[in-house]
Amino acid sequence: MKELMDKIGSYNLFNYLLPGSLYLGYLQISLPYDFSDENIVLVGFLAYFLGLVVSRIGSLIVEPFLKYIKFVQFKDYKEFVIASSKDVKLETLSEQNNTYRTIVALLLTIGGSILFKWVIDAFDFSNETTIFILILILVSLFLGAYRKQTKYITQRIERVIGDRTE
Repeated sequence: MKELMDKIGSYNLFNYLLPGSLYLGYLQISLPYDFSDENIVLVGFLAYFLGLVVSRIGSLIVEPFLKYIKFVQFKDYKEFVIASSKDVKLETLSEQNNTYRTIVALLLTIGGSILFKWVIDAFDFSNETTIFILILILVSLFLGAYRKQTKYITQRIERVIGDRTE
C-alpha cells in the first residue's frame, strides 16, 4: 500500500483522489446506487477519474473565470518556471493552490450536478440522451485540458531551449 501511495503522489491524492472520493460520496447520497458493494479497486479508479474531471473543471472554468474578474492574478508561466528552479517551495505552494481551486470546482460541480438533474427531469430526457450529453461535456472538457497541457509543455520547451521557430 505504501508503494502505491508513493506512486500516486501528493498532487494526485489531493487534486484527484480526494475530490473524486467526495464527489462519489455526493453521488452515493443522490443516486439510487450503492457504490460500497463494488470492487474497491474499481471504486478507487472511479473516484480518481471523477477527481480528474473536477480538477479539469477547476483548471478550465474556475481559474479563467477568477482571472477574468481579477480575483486572482498570475505571473507569466515562463517566469514561474524560472522562479521554481530558484525556489523549490513554489512547487508545493502551487500544488496547494491547485487543491484550493479543485475544492472550489468540486463544490461548483456538485451544484452543477443538481442543476443538471433538474434540467434532465424537467425535459424528461432519456437515459441515452443524458449519457450522450455527459459524453459531449467530457469530450469538450478533456479537449480543453489537452490543449492547455500542450501549451504548458510548449512553453517549458521554449524556456529550456529557446524559441527556434524561424
